[in-house]
Amino acid sequence: MLVGMLVLLACVLAYMFWQNENDHVSFGVKLDNYINGVLHEAGVTDNDIISQSREEFSGSPGRWIETRKVVVLPGGCDFEDIKRRIEYGTQQLGAEVYRREKSGENYVFEIGRKKKVLLRLIFRQEEKESGLEGIRKYIALGVPVTLAVMPYQRYSAEAAKLLNDAGYSYFLHLPMEPVGYPSVNPGHGALFASMSDARIREGLGQALESVSPGGISPDGINNHMGSRFTADRKRMEVLLREIDKRGMFFIDSYTSTKSECRKAAEAAGMEYTRNNIFLDTVDDPVSIEKKFRELIRIGKKKGKAVAIGHITKKHTYSVFARMLAEFRKNGCELVFAKDL
Repeated sequence: MLVGMLVLLACVLAYMFWQNENDHVSFGVKLDNYINGVLHEAGVTDNDIISQSREEFSGSPGRWIETRKVVVLPGGCDFEDIKRRIEYGTQQLGAEVYRREKSGENYVFEIGRKKKVLLRLIFRQEEKESGLEGIRKYIALGVPVTLAVMPYQRYSAEAAKLLNDAGYSYFLHLPMEPVGYPSVNPGHGALFASMSDARIREGLGQALESVSPGGISPDGINNHMGSRFTADRKRMEVLLREIDKRGMFFIDSYTSTKSECRKAAEAAGMEYTRNNIFLDTVDDPVSIEKKFRELIRIGKKKGKAVAIGHITKKHTYSVFARMLAEFRKNGCELVFAKDL
């Protein structure tokens, strides 16, 4: 009997060891969290991670998720130190670096375990234009465009002041909890569905302070990520009532079809407006131009439409500038979001 129990115990321990060794999903999360820490300590902000995607695989044994990040390294960032820390840290975690090489203008890392790539990092050097110069380009077009400023970033206050001084309406781009957290990180100061009412109000206030230099303030707020938070009607009601109390309004970025923002707005006695289309989920000029034409179609059909693009994307500005004549040709007027 004792022998049988010992054999059974040995089998259980062996299975637990095998399961731990082949739990690539949780190991991938641990690896991703470590890399995020390295990047943030090196001065890379969430805005510098311009693309992030995940693809799930299954095989023998188990399943795994490959995370792909495209990172634009800001000026002054010590990339040699980042590379050293990636090499050392992944080894300490029990991972392997399968690929480390320059590929065109990019530097690529492929990291994983047991011949499975769990993390693909693509680094690019920051272009000469900073985010502030990108803002100046949109201002120079002389058309109403509402730019949303992320809080707690290096240029948050300066970007807000630049827009205000130019007479441009701007938003707070408020980070909120996504469904995929912690694998998908909304960034510092995000609001989470587990927060108390008081903490949500406090978090909103702190984020607003970050983008309100010298007493100026944004006209409105929209969510950065937030597929989990915006699906919680009670949390959204708390947030919207506080936004309304401050004399501001909210536009739902509509990052999830499960958004409860409309019902929360009704309960809070506020008007509801949401994003109709993301313009540059694919950073390709042909794709972006098609999305702009779809925006025109929606606007003509409904009488108004909201679209979201990203100043960090390579092709959005050039396509937008080129499409201005087509907006006019179709009788469409560009307005600040507050005017809706």
